Amino acid sequence: METGTLKTIVTVLLGVCGLWIIIIFFRREFHNLGRVVLVAVLLGGAFFFLQRTSLERITFDAVRRSLFPAKAQDWEYTVEESQWRGEPYTIYIFADLGPRLELKLSRDTKSLDIVNIEPVNVALRYLGLPPVKTGTRELSAITGSVADANSYRWDDYPYAPLIIERGTCHTKSEVETYHCIATLRFRSK
Repeated sequence: METGTLKTIVTVLLGVCGLWIIIIFFRREFHNLGRVVLVAVLLGGAFFFLQRTSLERITFDAVRRSLFPAKAQDWEYTVEESQWRGEPYTIYIFADLGPRLELKLSRDTKSLDIVNIEPVNVALRYLGLPPVKTGTRELSAITGSVADANSYRWDDYPYAPLIIERGTCHTKSEVETYHCIATLRFRSK
């Protein structure tokens, strides 16, 4: 739901709570006062959150991430400068535990696509790079080449093209396996 629409709804509901409190005082039904105050406090908290948020669309997941952000990661990586197809490129190579990727199986069930870009943007911000604006399909689904499996490409990136290669990471403490960023490559600034 759009933030502006939700602000309007919460404002109207706060007005209804104000009228409810006035009616309670005139009718002297003070046993309902606690409920009204509780609802008004919850709506006031929601209104305060909506006034201060930078989110354009409100979803449960976005509110959860805003209220309870993930703890900062500290990834080990090396940086290499190299030539790729005749142009200078910067390559970030992540060690054993790279940034986590959230992937979704495509409709044709032949590729894993990046739909949620937030984990990618967290990694880019960590490296001091501009964020991506949209998700992307696995490059092999676009080119039809098996050689492009596990790669993702953004041609609209400021240092285009941005190419991320997917790897598999294993945490030893939690015995967990997940998809992660193995390398990140873009045209040198």
